[in-house]
This record gives sequence, structure tokens and C-alpha cells, in this order.
Amino acid sequence: MAITFCMWRGLAPLLLAAVVAPAPVAAQEAPAAPLFFTLGSGDIGGNYFAVARAVCREINRAHPGEMRCSPEATPGSVYNLAALRARELDFAIVQSDWLQAAREGSGAFSDLGPMSDLRGVAALYREAITVLVAPGSGITSAASLDGARVDIGVPGSGRRATIDRVLGAMDLDLARFALVSELPASTAVAELCAGRLDAVLLIVGHPDAVTGRALSECGAGLLPLAGTQAGEAIAALGDYAPMTIGKDAYPALQAPVETYGVTATLVTRGIAPAAEVEALVATLRDRHAALGRIVPLLSGMDLGDLWPETIRALIVHSAEWTPAMLQMVPPQGARRTKQEFAQLIRHCGWGVPDLDRALWSAD
Repeated sequence: MAITFCMWRGLAPLLLAAVVAPAPVAAQEAPAAPLFFTLGSGDIGGNYFAVARAVCREINRAHPGEMRCSPEATPGSVYNLAALRARELDFAIVQSDWLQAAREGSGAFSDLGPMSDLRGVAALYREAITVLVAPGSGITSAASLDGARVDIGVPGSGRRATIDRVLGAMDLDLARFALVSELPASTAVAELCAGRLDAVLLIVGHPDAVTGRALSECGAGLLPLAGTQAGEAIAALGDYAPMTIGKDAYPALQAPVETYGVTATLVTRGIAPAAEVEALVATLRDRHAALGRIVPLLSGMDLGDLWPETIRALIVHSAEWTPAMLQMVPPQGARRTKQEFAQLIRHCGWGVPDLDRALWSAD
């Protein structure tokens, strides 16, 4: 296992030299190299990076000299899933809607085909589709976003991909806005407070420091989506569950805001070493209180109470096609094409769920 890991990390020449060179008499066995792994997150000023940094810090403190977790700032969910596929990341935090799309090979991943070896490690917290509107903007509903100056997020982020999908469902083409910016959340909110944007569309867990500042310091408001025509269009997409931003999330909030949301999920691939997965799960479980003090979003994480979409994800992610299923649609070339995968899914679904593997991910 250690040799495979080191070769994957680009140390094959060193290993070869160690094998070929004669060992000194009575030489002591060299200590095992520490396990090194990366945890992809999001914008350096956002919640995903804050969570990744806190989790890696706790792992590194608990396993000095044995394990090194590196939090990596990235554009976000869509990038993270592509980087997992390319083995440029070992673990990542992603939105549940794009996790499902990557698994299926749909949406932003339709050209890449299904990623069947994705594995859920933990559901971290809920994230809401959040529409911040500037005071005096006159925006009172999703329909009145038409003609506004809006920010929709950085390309490659889960936020941007979801907002594109949501706007499409609401029949709001980007050409209908007076201005469209593509900024990190904190920068976009600063532009909103400066009067240069009318609305900022976010996918974010609450309470959120950036949202809190917008509400308290520049009088921004939150637009409800549930119970509206726009909300019906979002619900019809099938990947977004009803969610409430509680009144107690922010002192400036006068009433709960009904919207829809996803789950921020920690994921990896089936090739991940068990020791690394176990270290992540143990950290989330045993250092839950400490992590919640560092990142308040994690304080509400209940490791014993899974959301319905998490259960669905665990079942799907634990499933694998049996040899008999794979023989039903044999590849015509060296690798299965997207069309062949689609035919296999039509015949066999995602395969046979594995209870032990699902419970291992849930734990």
C-alpha cells in the first residue's frame, strides 16, 4: 500500500533506487513516509475553505508525522469534481446537486460520462439558494430581477452552475439583466453595498458572515422563493429541497425566509485509502464541538441524523454494477462511450447497493 501511494505521488525514481541499491549491513528500517492528501474547497474567503482549513488543522494536530491534510482553495464544486476525476484532489467539499450530476454524467458533466466511483464521506450542512437584494432596488420578487444588475458567481463554482440552472428554470436569460458580474461572494456583496449591484445570488449555509454584513451594514434584504412561481420552477428541477433561513440566523432578519437548498457534502473516490477516510470521519465525529466553534456552520451537523437526500446519495454511491450487468452492455471499444453507459443505466440502474459500504460512508 505504501509503495503504491508513493509512486502515485511521483516518487517512483526514489523507490527504484531504494530497491536496486544494496542495503547497508544492519541498516535500520526507514520510518514510513507520512500520508499526504488534499481537501478541495472553494474561494479562500468562503465557507468551504473555512471548513477545509479547520478539518485539516484538526487532522494534522491529531496525527503529527503520520498524516498531512492540505486544504486547497479552488473555484468550487464543479472544479472540485473534475479535479477528483483527474486525481488532482483526494477529497473535496461539493454541493449535493453537482455530486449527483457527476455521478450520473449529466449537466455540467454530460461530456465526461458517469463517475461511478464517487463516495460520500459526510453530509456537512445545508446550503440555501439565497437572493440578496440591495435597499432601494425595487426587487420584491424573482420576477422583478428582470433588468437588474446581478452577480451570479465565479465560473467553475457550484454556486455559478446552480444559479445558471435556477435562472434557466425561472426563464431568466442572462441577456435580460442590465449587468451580469462573476465575482466571489464577498466581493459581490461589497459591490451590492456600494450601490453597484442590485442583487447577489448565492448558494450558502446560514448563518454566513458575508450575508450577515450585507443585512446589518447596508440594509440588504433576502428574497423568499418558496411559495412563488419561481419556487415552483426550482422545485420541479428535483434536486432542491425546501429550506428555511431562520429568523434567529441574523439579528437584522425580521422574519424567516423560505427557499430551497442543497447539502454541502464531503466526498472522495473509491480509491481513497481507508486510513485517510477514517481520519476525516473520526475528526468530524470526535472534534465536532471544536470544529463548530471555529466554523459555526458545523455546529449544527448531526452525525446521527441523515437528511433524506443524504440517504439517497449513500445508496446510489454505494451501488456498483455486477459483472453480469456489465456483460449486458459490453463496450465496443477500449472504453465505454457515454451512449453505452446510458444504455447500461436504462437496463440496470446504478447497480446493486452495498449496505456495508453505505454505512461506512454514513459513519
